Amino acid sequence: MAGERYIREHKEDLPVLAICYDFDKTLSPDDMQAQGYIQSVGYDVRDFWNESNELAEQNDMDQNLAYMLLMKKRAAGKVLFTREKLAAYGASVSLFPGVEDWFGRIRAYGTAHGVVEAMRAGVGMVFVSSNADLQRESAAAVLAAAERGEFDETDMAESVDRILSAKAKYAFTDAEPELCGRPEDFAAARDISRRAITALDGAVSRADENTFFCGCADYRVTQAANDSADALPFAEYMHRRFGGRYVTCPLDPDAPEIARIVESAKGCGSIIMSTCNAHIYEGQLALARALAASGHDMTVAALRNPYDLAMLPRGIHRVAAWDYTADSLAALSEVFSGGECGGVMPVRL
Repeated sequence: MAGERYIREHKEDLPVLAICYDFDKTLSPDDMQAQGYIQSVGYDVRDFWNESNELAEQNDMDQNLAYMLLMKKRAAGKVLFTREKLAAYGASVSLFPGVEDWFGRIRAYGTAHGVVEAMRAGVGMVFVSSNADLQRESAAAVLAAAERGEFDETDMAESVDRILSAKAKYAFTDAEPELCGRPEDFAAARDISRRAITALDGAVSRADENTFFCGCADYRVTQAANDSADALPFAEYMHRRFGGRYVTCPLDPDAPEIARIVESAKGCGSIIMSTCNAHIYEGQLALARALAASGHDMTVAALRNPYDLAMLPRGIHRVAAWDYTADSLAALSEVFSGGECGGVMPVRL
């Protein structure tokens, strides 16, 4: 608007760059309207666009607005012109090969490229978060860069020396293996998990046989990610503890999956959902909003870091569990049975 000053968005000290993609015949091989909707209202695709363009020309209209008006008019008496119906048509649109995993691949490229640049700048050790795909991509990029001779050999030797020196200085040289795996240590870990559960809004939903549970299955069974025959995803764990219905959803559910889960929750008395890095996987946040719109009493437990909770709509009870392990699930089940939450939130959300 006139007189308003443009403000550039920043993340930390870097400007935010948005990449915009055209859709029709760029990400998809055909116009999205021509992949089911136009046919459903009884039109030949060519005839629909001819009439739409003529409508725009005769009324000095924008062509996009013209085809949307024509879609609405021609739907009368033939199909329901609702948000849900349009979303269903959208879910069936075909995509060019490679589109579905493109965003994951471009994210991986950015991470891997950043690791290489950091090491070229002299960083001795780079931590890549617990995403196996990103770790593999980063390792491959570093190896390729090393084979191309992009790293200074003297810098690399100095980095290795610094790391080995730190290990020699701080490593436990007098470790006693018999002190590992003691029952009292496992009991202490369970106690810490229980006392760490933090309720942000006071009240927490009570679980019973009328509760609907949902959440993704992405978690570590133990701190070392060991396999365990007793491992259960959040939703199934709570279902076995309290009864009720449950759905284990993907890490990043899409619109059709969200619609299916919302349908599954109908008729329940309350909803208890878990998130796991939902600030990264926005499908989990979309699912939380869709379930909250049903009006049921609802609690969301963040099973990793708590930042997911700041992105939830008002009216949802919020709980931070800090981890997705067998101990944290057991602690949450006590809270959902009416137990108190004594944890303290150390960051501002």
